[in-house]
Amino acid sequence: MALAGNRFGRPWRIGIRNPFAPGIVASLEIEGRHNLFTSGNYERRYRRGELSAHHIIDPRSGKPSAGQSSATVLSSDPVRADVAATALMIEGSQDLASSLQIEDFIVISEAREIVLSRSLANKIKIAVSWPATIIN
Repeated sequence: MALAGNRFGRPWRIGIRNPFAPGIVASLEIEGRHNLFTSGNYERRYRRGELSAHHIIDPRSGKPSAGQSSATVLSSDPVRADVAATALMIEGSQDLASSLQIEDFIVISEAREIVLSRSLANKIKIAVSWPATIIN
């Protein structure tokens, strides 16, 4: 999603979808030029034999990524935001975000745990009572 300016003089209000049930996990209000991308394992699914699998494939194993349910990145660069959201779904690490020069991100694990950057923590409102870890 590309955002510019504001909504009739008010910040844009964006919800980050709950990957486990209807509703949101968090929301943020932003103005100006930003790009927000989310990758998740809850939308595009396919059958693989008897199992249901999602579309984000870990290139190291050739299998659907595991561990994360969604990753959201806020950046001024739309390509970097899109790539980083998908990469964080596969790896989910602070080191990866740092190497991609991503300051604003939130990752939701399959265990319903939240990891988010300190930069994004200052901008976001968490709407669930799941454990949250803020990292630099």
